Amino acid sequence: CTDNEDVNELIAKECKARNILSNVADKPKISDFLVPACRRRGDITLAVNCDENPAAARFAASHMIEKVDNKVIEYIGMTKKLRIKCRTFIHDGVVRQEYMKNLFTDEMIEIAMKTPKEAYETAEKILNELIEKAGGCYE
Repeated sequence: CTDNEDVNELIAKECKARNILSNVADKPKISDFLVPACRRRGDITLAVNCDENPAAARFAASHMIEKVDNKVIEYIGMTKKLRIKCRTFIHDGVVRQEYMKNLFTDEMIEIAMKTPKEAYETAEKILNELIEKAGGCYE
């Protein structure tokens, strides 16, 4: 990371010759990996990349993360407990994945935007019914 484009390109070439990964921030085509603009809010981490435009990526990431409703962020944090319970009692990966996907449908997010606790309780009830239906354990 220098202010000299030629030096940055030379360093990238030298790294490639020595099997060392390198990143030239504003040159994704000569980089081995990208470092997106990251923003964190509650339990959400958002990563955004805008090809060869880090300033645009920073703007987009900041703008998008602020658009997420506080109640939705609260609900997302609450769902960690449900994920743990789901992984404990539902061993069928397909069933588990389907349940987790259903925590974030438009309908569930609408409920969460009104009352995160109600969305959580609805999701927990569905999980308990799944567990009960399977006799306490899905295998």
